[in-house]
Amino acid sequence: MSTYDWVYSSFFVDGNGRTARALFYWYLLKKSYWLTEYLSISRMILKSKVQYANAYLYTEHDEMDVGYFIHYQLHIMALAFESLQEYLKRKSEEKKSIAEFLKIKNFNNRQAEIIKWFYEEPGSMLTVREVQTRLAVSEQSARNDLAGLLTMGFLSPVSLNKKSTAYTRSPEFDELLKES
Repeated sequence: MSTYDWVYSSFFVDGNGRTARALFYWYLLKKSYWLTEYLSISRMILKSKVQYANAYLYTEHDEMDVGYFIHYQLHIMALAFESLQEYLKRKSEEKKSIAEFLKIKNFNNRQAEIIKWFYEEPGSMLTVREVQTRLAVSEQSARNDLAGLLTMGFLSPVSLNKKSTAYTRSPEFDELLKES
């Protein structure tokens, strides 16, 4: 209800919805609903802008019956929770698939993930920047991980230009995996 009141009152020119959601998150966290911290309500609202606007319109046109708004908010919370569950399931499956590659040699988690990418996409080519972005690590960490795999013989360098190098599976990639 307070979320609706905040947005409906329009204290600011812009950002009333975001402020109301921040207060909503704060209230739920204060009441020990810790899972709220991981829900992305804003993303769900962004996906259903028309329904969001209609929740307010229906409320206004039906003598300020906030039931429409509450129904919409509960629906959004359910969608956000489902999205969180899907994300956790996907991440869990990724961890399981990487675990197989962690058993090989002396790979760290990132190197195991790089090996997994090359295993799943044999013709792929990766640069330091791509590894940096995909793994959300520093350039130096990405460079070190690739250099380690290159030293172990899993990767082959491919010169793209005078400055950039990409990496592909080495001809010995499959054999090295079997031996490990």
